[in-house]
Amino acid sequence: KRTASSSSDDKKKSKDAPLTPLSMIGKQSRSSFHGLEKSPSACDGNLEVLNLYTLEQSNPFGDKGKGVITFCSRKGSQDYRFCLQLKRKLLLYEYTGHYEFYKEIPLTENALSMEWVENTIFLGYKKEYAKLDLLSGEMSTLFPIEAEPVMHLIPDDAALVLVHEDIGVMIDYQGNPTRGMLKWTGPPSVVTYHAPYAIAIVPPAPPTPSSGPAALAHLVDKDKDRDRERDKDKDKSGTKGVVQVHNARSQRLVQSMPYPPSVQFSRLTDPKSRGEFLLLATSSSPASLYALVPVPLLTQVADLLRGRKIEDALELYKASWERDQELGTSTLTQAQYTQQLADLHQEAGLLLFLDLEFEEAFIHFEQSSIDPRIIISLFPGLLASQTNYRKQTDPSQLQPPKPKYLVVTEMNLDSLSNIIERRRKQLALAPSSASQTIISAETALQQSRSQLYKFLEKRISRTSRDDIFKDINTAFIKLFLLLPQYALSSLPSSASSVLTYNSPSTSSSSSSSSSSSSLSPT
Repeated sequence: KRTASSSSDDKKKSKDAPLTPLSMIGKQSRSSFHGLEKSPSACDGNLEVLNLYTLEQSNPFGDKGKGVITFCSRKGSQDYRFCLQLKRKLLLYEYTGHYEFYKEIPLTENALSMEWVENTIFLGYKKEYAKLDLLSGEMSTLFPIEAEPVMHLIPDDAALVLVHEDIGVMIDYQGNPTRGMLKWTGPPSVVTYHAPYAIAIVPPAPPTPSSGPAALAHLVDKDKDRDRERDKDKDKSGTKGVVQVHNARSQRLVQSMPYPPSVQFSRLTDPKSRGEFLLLATSSSPASLYALVPVPLLTQVADLLRGRKIEDALELYKASWERDQELGTSTLTQAQYTQQLADLHQEAGLLLFLDLEFEEAFIHFEQSSIDPRIIISLFPGLLASQTNYRKQTDPSQLQPPKPKYLVVTEMNLDSLSNIIERRRKQLALAPSSASQTIISAETALQQSRSQLYKFLEKRISRTSRDDIFKDINTAFIKLFLLLPQYALSSLPSSASSVLTYNSPSTSSSSSSSSSSSSLSPT
């Protein structure tokens, strides 16, 4: 903001001058970004600090705040430290109520980008990436490059991503390569991080369908009237670039969003908490702000589950929870988080069960709170004849009510024989795209019974309700009779006690009849 007394030249210069870069200094612990609430920015090489409480702007660096090439604040520390780069030198400051200069470090050339983590400053030069050890003063080269350096911190994994052409190299805080690399369709000009996603602006690529099971975000123009006017003259023959979203942990591309040729993004904010807009600033006329709007977390997770990207879905949910806990922005209690995670494991298990991936399905069932009778009911004849379990057919009557993000419920489930037949037909119709071998119906039946047997064996000792306990034991014993590979000694004592209790020698003839019926292998 310029004062009314500013000259027209000053105003024009201020309007046209790019704002680079913009950052916020706060507590550098992972638990909070609040604290000083000061936002430094460099405009035409002049560094100023905006107080976010009072909105007052100042230059606490004096003459040393002029001619600034780039700057960064220290990450991974409880103190407030700040690094300015002027021509071929670094100036280090500490905030102790005011900015106190304490060290100058000469450079052989100017760096184009910087990140300060713990006691190391990573520098991106025109032809290489390097790291500076502040304790020893040693400067060492990481690897050479041939394009403008772009780097960004991935705090959740204690790593940085360094861009080399169209590849993002992941390194740890010691400068050693870690797992995997990010792959873009072109060299990105900007990279930022919003757990667990690495988001980049890259040059346009040939049109391809959007990656991922569903859109994870969408562009919203912050000035709709201006957007409508601009659309009148929009050239629809191509795009200026693409916003690409990768899962930073799996390195998989999950979404690509082309933007129109009338837009040229120059900046992408670094969000501080889940659910915030990611603002994109344009460098072309007319000046404008766009926003990347994250789709609600559970919607993303449910879409990934339905796309059978099970590990990505659970990883996203856990990473978001961990980030919210560290930032103090979580709206869930520990109990609510645990229940939602169990629901997601149940959803994953049911989806895999429908795909006949029985071993993987039951791994997720073991981590869920699913009523075992839901699974048992899929196997004709396994439920006890006098069970009080009834399959729910009315969605409004489900108890407890199912969250909206869960689509597979008892109402969607058919008998096992129908599930097997339907899946076999699906695989037969699309053999080229199906990675799963088409197994026989008998093999699928035996595999599912075997996995259910192992699952119930673990659940017997963890079940406290008598009615569920009875149904689990009955099903378990019937499975024992159907699976000859299991010896009698493998029966848990709880299941053996059911056999003893229902023995004809210790019960009435009517009880014997009931027992005989309940033990029928059919």
